[in-house]
Order: sequence, then C-alpha cells, then structure tokens
Amino acid sequence: MSLPNGYNTEEDNTLQQEVNSLASELSNRYEELNLIYRVCDNVTGTKDLAGTIKDIIQDASNILLGDAIILSVPDKGIFEYVLDDDKYTYHDLFHILEKITYKYSSGKTPIVVNNLAEFKNYGFRTRDRFKFITTSVRIKDEYKGVLTILNDAQQKDYSTGDLKFLKVLAAQLSIIITDNELYQNLKDFLLNLVRSMVSAIEAKDSYTRGHSERVNSISMVIARTMGLSDKDVENTSWAAILHDIGKIGIPESVLTKPGRLTEGECAIIMTHPRKGYEILEPIVQLKDALPGVLYHQEKYDGRGYPEGRKGEKIPLYARIIAVADMYDAITSSRAYRARNTHVNAMKEIERVSGSQLDPMIVEIFKEVCDSQPDFIREEEKQDEDKKN
Repeated sequence: MSLPNGYNTEEDNTLQQEVNSLASELSNRYEELNLIYRVCDNVTGTKDLAGTIKDIIQDASNILLGDAIILSVPDKGIFEYVLDDDKYTYHDLFHILEKITYKYSSGKTPIVVNNLAEFKNYGFRTRDRFKFITTSVRIKDEYKGVLTILNDAQQKDYSTGDLKFLKVLAAQLSIIITDNELYQNLKDFLLNLVRSMVSAIEAKDSYTRGHSERVNSISMVIARTMGLSDKDVENTSWAAILHDIGKIGIPESVLTKPGRLTEGECAIIMTHPRKGYEILEPIVQLKDALPGVLYHQEKYDGRGYPEGRKGEKIPLYARIIAVADMYDAITSSRAYRARNTHVNAMKEIERVSGSQLDPMIVEIFKEVCDSQPDFIREEEKQDEDKKN
C-alpha cells in the first residue's frame, strides 16, 4: 500500500509502517483462520488419523515459521512431528519434548519462551537456543499431552496471538483424536455385529462355516495387490464378508440339500444377493460396499444374476469377490461333494476366466497365489504332508 503524493513526513512513514505491519498481521491471522476451518472439516472420524494430524501440523508449522512442530499424546500412542530441515532427529525431538513436558506438567499452563534466560530454565544449553510455544492437549477435559512448536532462526518473538492460535489448534486436534476413537469403536462394534450375522447364516450349514471370512481374506489381498485405495480395500472387505448375508432368508432344507436343486430351489437361492442388499441397505456406513453384495453372482459374460450385468458394468468389488468365492467354494466341502484341490481349483478358475470371471482379476489372483502360497487350504497342506 502507498500513500498519496505529498505525504512524505516522518509521521507519514511511521503510519505507512504501521499499516504494513497491520496488513501483515491480518494476512497471518487469515492463514490461521483458514487452517482452523480446514481442521474443522476433518472432525468426521477420519480413517487415517496419523496422516490427518501430519497434514494439520505441517500447515501450522508453515504459518508459525517453525523448524519443528510436535504433537505428543502418550496415552493414545501419538507422537507425530514435522521437520523443516534435517537439523533435528526423532531422538532430538523426543528429548527436547521430554524436558519441556517435565517442566510444563507441573503447571500445565501454556508457555511462550522467547528469551535465553527462560530457555535455560528448561535445562537446555545456551548453544542449543530456540524459541518455542507449548500448549496442552486435553482429551475429555483431562490433560493428555502437548502441542509444541520451536524455531531457532525466527527474528520475531512468538506472540500471544501465536499462542492463541496454537491453543485453538490443540483443541481441534483433541476433537479429531476423540472423534477418531469413537469412530473406531463404532466400526469395531459394526464388524462384530456383522460377524454375528454371518455366523448365524453359517450355523445353518456346517459345510460353509468360515466361508465368508476366507472369501474376505482372499478378496482383501487381491484388492491390495491391485493397488486399490484404502477406502476401496475397506469396501471390498465389507462386501466380501457380507456377500452371502441374504442366505439368512433361505430355507435350511435348500441350503444343505445334498442332491441336485430343482428349478424352484435354484430360483430361491438366486434371491440371496438381492435379499442381502435389502437387509444391509439401511446401514448408511455400508452404502459404498453394497454393490459388491448385490452383484457378486454376476458373470463376466452377462449370464449371471440378479441383473445379467456384463464385463466392467459389474462393480469392481463384486468381480473381486466372484474370484475369491469360486476358489473357496471349490476347495471347501459341500453337502453334495467333497472339497477339491488348489491345483484343480486354479484350473477351473482359468477355464472360466473371461466367461464367468474377470480375466484381469484372475491373473492377479494367480500372481497372489504364486507369491503368497498361504491360500492353499490347511487341510490340503496336511494331506500333502501325509503323502510325503
């Protein structure tokens, strides 16, 4: 900003400096408010707590010109930090924080240290001098840790405004940590509930006990090998473990029938993907995984059910589950036949690749089996051991 012509007195220059200083201060406060706004967007039970914390404290370090910023909440196993350069190691930061925390925990009031005398009071050596701010992190109104930023090159002292910003940030991080813990508890509850539902189905047919867990395990490894995102892997997992949930509405006499099913009984079995979808549809948290449940019986050439979808119009989760489902079905005993071998299962999977199964996923599954032979069922390993 410049002043009009004719305003060149010393007083005007001082005014210009004050205006520039105020503009700079407003700019800094805007960046702080913008970060706090972004932090609030993360208060939704984030899946990647460490990554979210890292991003937030990186932005805070940039705003406050920190050489390092550390968030430590020991009870939650959190020690996240961001370094501006390689001056400090993890162990340096740990010992620095140890000294600060030792002094801080007695009073538990926010700290701003800008001068050498205060710095030495914390047990640091003169030649290690840096300025720092520390404030508490409280979880459910209890002191649980600290958020600290330090800088050894800053010409300007840290201000009370900087401290207020750090306190607000610590409070927001506390909410994110608490919210994430609640999210994980809810997720664990939902998973246990799902496992109970799956067990209720598999109790109707002793031959399929453990089938859903095995399909889930195989599906997740395929998804990870494909390089899918964490979200897609999680959705694949939910869909896989729940893919047969609709069988809870199928009569036991049909599920466990040792002989060939009649046309009517086949029609009943074919209702289970839709029934499973309808059972799970009210659970909002599972919304993205439900296509895997609904379409896992579709065939790549369009001859499957419930809608006769073809090729990549079948959702990816469902195409992954179809491969895992077939493998486990072949290598498991059924009321109407004994289990088959891994070798024969792979031959059958290759035979129907491109017709019943997605050939790309079949190739990935073959790669998984070659690199991770744990998929060969334990019973088969025991048989091989007996032969040898």
